[in-house]
Amino acid sequence: MLGIFNYQKSSSSIVNSTLYALRTSPRAREILGDEIYFAQQIPWISGEMNQLHGRIDISFWVKGTKSQGKMKFRSIRPDRMSYVSFWSIWFVACSFWLLTWFLLFF
Repeated sequence: MLGIFNYQKSSSSIVNSTLYALRTSPRAREILGDEIYFAQQIPWISGEMNQLHGRIDISFWVKGTKSQGKMKFRSIRPDRMSYVSFWSIWFVACSFWLLTWFLLFF
């Protein structure tokens, strides 16, 4: 049963958008390499994905041709007119946070 819900997460537009942003980031491609995708054949998306109530807090492992890392994305919509987003990736081989974006929209 858990696998069904995780499949819904892994095929969601949020996960696809964050993977696209990672693939198009020059800095991420420099460290991860090309062909950035899920690290496992059957990916496990950890965390909450509740678009209806505006709470998204997910993480999953990604890999490229050079390295791998754990990507985290968090977005909170405290009211209907604003949201806060945090996106980052932890690279295992380098042992540091490379990409961190904190966005606050009103």
